[in-house]
Amino acid sequence: MSTAPSHELDALLSAMLDSPLNADQRRQLSESLASADNLAAYLDWITVHTFLRRQTGAVGVVAERQGFRIQGSEFSFKTAGALAALLLLAAALFYVFLPSTPHSALPTPHSAAPATYAILSDLSNDVAFADADHALGSDLAGPIKLIAGKAQLMFKSTAVVDLTGPCEFAMTGSNRGELHRGSLVAYVPPNARGFSVYAPHDVRIVDLGTRFELSVDRSGQSMLQIFEGRVQLHLGGSATHETHTFGPGLAMRIVDGRLVPLPPAMDLTIAGASFESPRAAERNFVRGMDGWRPITPDFDGGVNRFGSDFDEPIPDGRQLAFINAGAIEQTLDARLAAGVRYTLSVMVGHRPGPNHPDYTIALHAGDELLTSATNPVIPPAGRFASATLSYDCPANQPALGQPLRIVLQSNGSLKTHVQNHFDMVQLRAETISPATLSKTPLPVQHTEGDQP
Repeated sequence: MSTAPSHELDALLSAMLDSPLNADQRRQLSESLASADNLAAYLDWITVHTFLRRQTGAVGVVAERQGFRIQGSEFSFKTAGALAALLLLAAALFYVFLPSTPHSALPTPHSAAPATYAILSDLSNDVAFADADHALGSDLAGPIKLIAGKAQLMFKSTAVVDLTGPCEFAMTGSNRGELHRGSLVAYVPPNARGFSVYAPHDVRIVDLGTRFELSVDRSGQSMLQIFEGRVQLHLGGSATHETHTFGPGLAMRIVDGRLVPLPPAMDLTIAGASFESPRAAERNFVRGMDGWRPITPDFDGGVNRFGSDFDEPIPDGRQLAFINAGAIEQTLDARLAAGVRYTLSVMVGHRPGPNHPDYTIALHAGDELLTSATNPVIPPAGRFASATLSYDCPANQPALGQPLRIVLQSNGSLKTHVQNHFDMVQLRAETISPATLSKTPLPVQHTEGDQP
């Protein structure tokens, strides 16, 4: 028997399907799906949607991705139309296109074939598998290998795992798995408490109802970051077993089965931070800049080699970014973590000749603006100055776990002779509050018949 969604969930899904949700709506939707009844209702909807895709090829049904995430999940589900319209369309297609199909062919919500532990609940457009071509909605068990792209798995326990390729993962139970290589982000609702992920060198992470990221490199060493709630970390075999309990905001490396503290501060990787590519000829310029993308329709800019126009050397390298109008952005691999101070710094240049318009630098996490500043520093003509802003991330920040994003914007216009110059973009992450740490394990509830 299908479960009816709450009025709030129904309204949020309808709003989502009409247009991308704003930050408040996404938060409400995530909170709504913490309810077992609401999550069951959504699983019913997924089942009908999957049936449509399998039987009709989803022609005219699947719309563009919207901004919906299962609480903490990294990327969105494919959706279509309004929810009520989709359900009506499901019934219509069932009778029009499949008149000879017995009623039992319609998948039954909340039931799964034996020896399957999860369903494939989402795929990115660029996904590529090494082992097989898995279809959206497929029942899964055992290993899955991604060459590229992203895939989302929903376990029978309702734990959700986002995999990023290249990645080798295995589903070994309805509430557990093994990460051999690559990275995953796991969200574990209350009824899946005890979800376990095994990693090389006798490492086991037991989730106590939270959201965490785990990555394993080619040598089998692990990196663990906790965004919300608590996890138990089990290290070593029976003879050397250690158990730690960690809270949100913690990041650590696990090398050969041993904890290795991360440095208190580190510079995060930024592609093209000094705008040295593509290469421009001396006293010339090239449109565009590697590692960055324009995000405004009026964007006009690129890289140039007009360093000789300045009264002091270019801060780093031989080229500068110039923006006559519009904005550029870069999304980093690093994700927002609690208890961390992020310091964004950009060298701003004032080239003699063109007017120096107002400019804005900003730091985002996903769609959430963390901090921004307009004209934090205005260098004199012919010189450079460092523009800096900082953000201290609290444990209750709703964008925890979202990728960090840097935006550089010129507030000028092509109608006037103006130009902003940028160089040497840096983002530093510094731990400012210790994570909760206890050697006393908390009680763990395991899914019946699925002990880790």
